[in-house]
Amino acid sequence: MTHSIRLRFAALFMVMVSLMVCAVIVMVPAAHSIEQYKSDRIAQLAANQPIPEPGFMIKASGDRLALWREGADKPYRVLDAELWLLSEADRQAVEEGVTVATEEELYRLLEDLGAEE
Repeated sequence: MTHSIRLRFAALFMVMVSLMVCAVIVMVPAAHSIEQYKSDRIAQLAANQPIPEPGFMIKASGDRLALWREGADKPYRVLDAELWLLSEADRQAVEEGVTVATEEELYRLLEDLGAEE
């Protein structure tokens, strides 16, 4: 009887291992397919959304004008334009920081200030 129990246990063990291997074989590609679907769906949604342009700021950096990107801790470009050349109102505005939404507005403002890049 002991030998019979061992054989049954071995057979049961082999069936369980086979089921686990089959589950892994089925689940891994299924999980990959789900991840691929998610990635494709995210890419599709992103393609339909316009990418917002970062905001820009013209602000004083020392005695010169500097260009800042929205949320940045330091300017990405310091211009040769000196603050003392600006009118009092423009200088005061630049010292506080003038924010614009697009690069086009940025270049127009630089032109108005006489500080083209």
